[in-house]
Amino acid sequence: MVASASFFSSRLSSKLRLGEKAPSHPKPSLGIIWLNDDIDSGDMGGNDIPGQAVQVVNGFNIGPDYTTNVDPSGRQLGVVNGARDLVDLFPVALDIKQLLAVLPPSVSVKYKLKQADGALNFVYTNLTRDHAFDYQRLPQGASPLTSGFGPTLTQAPASASKQQVTTAGVDLFGDVSGSPQFLDAIQNHNGGVILVEGRAATSAPLVLSVEKDGTVIAEVKLELSLAPVETMFRHLNLHDRHLPGLVGAMPGGTAQPEAMGDPAGFPDNPNSDSRWLIFVHGFNVGGQGSRGWNAEMFKRCYWSGNKSRFVGVSWFGNPDQVLGAVSDYHLAMRNAMVTAPVLAQEINALTGAAATKTLFAHSLGCGVISSAIADHGMTVGRVCFVDAALARECFDGRSPGTFTSENDGMTPAAWKAYDPKLCAANWFNLFDPATDSRGKLTWINRFSGAGSVVYHFYSSTEDVLAEYTGELPTSFLLPGGVLWTGDHVGTFGWVYQEKGKGNRQNYLINVETLTELTHLGSYYGGWGTNLKDPLLDTDPVYWKWDNTLHIRVFKSPGEVGTIDDAILRRNPVFEPGWGVAGGQNRLSPPNSDPVNNVGPSWILNLYGSAQGTSTQGSTLAADSLNRAQLLAEAIPSLTWCIGSRAVTRFEDRNFNLPTLVNQTNWPRGKPDGVTPEWRHSDMREVAYLYQYGVFDKIVALSKP
Repeated sequence: MVASASFFSSRLSSKLRLGEKAPSHPKPSLGIIWLNDDIDSGDMGGNDIPGQAVQVVNGFNIGPDYTTNVDPSGRQLGVVNGARDLVDLFPVALDIKQLLAVLPPSVSVKYKLKQADGALNFVYTNLTRDHAFDYQRLPQGASPLTSGFGPTLTQAPASASKQQVTTAGVDLFGDVSGSPQFLDAIQNHNGGVILVEGRAATSAPLVLSVEKDGTVIAEVKLELSLAPVETMFRHLNLHDRHLPGLVGAMPGGTAQPEAMGDPAGFPDNPNSDSRWLIFVHGFNVGGQGSRGWNAEMFKRCYWSGNKSRFVGVSWFGNPDQVLGAVSDYHLAMRNAMVTAPVLAQEINALTGAAATKTLFAHSLGCGVISSAIADHGMTVGRVCFVDAALARECFDGRSPGTFTSENDGMTPAAWKAYDPKLCAANWFNLFDPATDSRGKLTWINRFSGAGSVVYHFYSSTEDVLAEYTGELPTSFLLPGGVLWTGDHVGTFGWVYQEKGKGNRQNYLINVETLTELTHLGSYYGGWGTNLKDPLLDTDPVYWKWDNTLHIRVFKSPGEVGTIDDAILRRNPVFEPGWGVAGGQNRLSPPNSDPVNNVGPSWILNLYGSAQGTSTQGSTLAADSLNRAQLLAEAIPSLTWCIGSRAVTRFEDRNFNLPTLVNQTNWPRGKPDGVTPEWRHSDMREVAYLYQYGVFDKIVALSKP
């Protein structure tokens, strides 16, 4: 009588036929499983960072998801760590119904599951072969699985009991470890599927051994390769190269070491084809955090059928992150544009035509890719943006002379009555970009060169990138009583950062060091006002003295009046970044010592003020590092973030993320009663079970 076992994945279903021991036994295919050594919790918890060590607390093992503990009967038992953990479990079907009919389990006949190194855990299920993936790919509209798992087949998959497969073997149907319910599922309900997870690297097979009176009379072997997940895909480590021009302190540890060769744990042949799928993480992700993002994106793309060679990219996107608070966004934007040329060089050097290369990114990672394409000639087949932290005008453009309701929403109240040409966002319009590089200091069509290859995944329920028409918070307590913290729950955070340019707000002051832990905005340009004395005595001043407050205050629109363009070029109305705001009388001469600058040391020369000419200003603006700094810190956008809306430039390549997720069981619910709430980092935070449709779409787009 012949028995068989099948290793399932979305990529392959290879039937491994084995009968009684015989020399003619065919060589089976290989089942590849990554180790479940990260930390997951519930529907939306966990860090996904591989390689977590087991910790012992009061004699109890805690730590990575594979962890088990010995019960009084001597079994190593654990539980599935929530729906997010299901992506780390693999289905295996035991096709032994006929064998059980001929040789039923009894006191003398045992069916034992073995693995020589004890490198696997397993979970009993009532899944059938036709529905083997329902535990992590719940059909749309279906109710969540609430039972059918664990020894009695009554537990939910996300909290089911699991036990270690030992060298001696686990009796599947008898003894204290066995499951009569699983036996019934095989015999009477077309069952026989178990879920397995990896505990340690090994190449020893999983064995189903049939023993009679202690003697093995038949075996079914499933050849395995268990390896750490980070040995299964490539790593492009731009985080730890310390590229010239990167700014900010670098917390968060190092990223996964660079490894761009054939992955040892998942070799290209036969697992991958000649295409590439490359992921770039977003803002506020440190080196260790990037390991979690890259590993989780690989896993989810794997289960969605990816056959491309996968690359996880790390970059320095969390500058000056302190004590878990949000990183400096403006420094991160600079780093994104500094990283872009190196990314372009590396991606262009990959083998194959541009059409074989697909990139996808989250949040500010979309800015790294956009700059690499638009500024540095990176050529790829297509790019998938997810929750892109970029302004709409970067792709759709806008008219500097037309002030729309959208522009009004992005403008602080103090500036709304002033001529739009006076604001920093439109300063570029005073210069001819053909002859003066300051004419290119704008977000308008900044990345339009990348637009033709972008597929845009936005969320109409975004929190961090959501539209906001109000003012900057004056304290670290944001609307709704939410703290501005590294949890990235700061609703409207992107708009705050744009409105905070030139008008920086510091929060969470450390009383011992008098340093800020969290802030919004920057110190110059943007929506700051020019209370400084101009270098030329003939130029106007934009401040007046307040005799009550005893400070300089910004003149009203009528008092500012009409300013000649030539004057605005060298003496803008917005905070210029140099000089000091002294007392009631003008300083003579104005203080131009760079030590007093709130902008870079060279900022005065950007206005052509040092020599009274524009030559040096254009030269400074033409420098790529200077341009990155000015755009990131001093030039605000006047349009909403694309991560929360469709973009005209992308035509029919716009996809609203809430429409791609599980409409019935989305764990955040539907606050409006209709639309599932997709928040900014849900691409990683919410379990694959509820959003596999997003990854199915990305993987499908990677196949031209």
